[in-house]
Amino acid sequence: MKEEHIKNLIQKYKSGTTSLEQEKTLFETTDIPDNSIKKVSSFVKNSKKEVPENFNEKLWDSFEGKTKKSNKFNYGWLSVAASIVLIITLYMYSNKETEMTIAEKEALLNEAKAMFENEKQEENYKIILENELVIVYSKIQ
Repeated sequence: MKEEHIKNLIQKYKSGTTSLEQEKTLFETTDIPDNSIKKVSSFVKNSKKEVPENFNEKLWDSFEGKTKKSNKFNYGWLSVAASIVLIITLYMYSNKETEMTIAEKEALLNEAKAMFENEKQEENYKIILENELVIVYSKIQ
C-alpha cells in the first residue's frame, strides 16, 4: 500500500472515524510506520480466531437440546403435582364416607342406653325415717 494512504488511515483510526473495512485493511498491512499501531495490528492478527465449521448448527442443536430437556422437566413436576392432588382428594373422600351423621350417632347412643336399662331396673323405695344423720328406706312391692 502507499505510505500516504496508510498514514491517512492511521490518522483516521486515531480520531475514530475509520470504517470497519478501513480498519481491517490497516491491520492486515505489514509495513506500518507507526509503532503503536503496529502493536495493535499484531494483537489483532494474533487474537483473530476462525469460526469452526458447522458452528451455527452445533450452537442451534445445543439450544434445542436444552429447551427439550426443560419441557420434560416441567411435565415431570406437573405429573407429580397431579398425583398429589389425586391422593389428597381420595383421602378426603374416604374420610367423609366413614363419618356418621348426627341421626346415626343418636341411634347408636339410644341402643347403648337400652342395653343398660334392661340390666338396671330401679326399684321403688319408701322413706320410713329421715334424720340429720340417717335415712331409712323400705322397699315397696
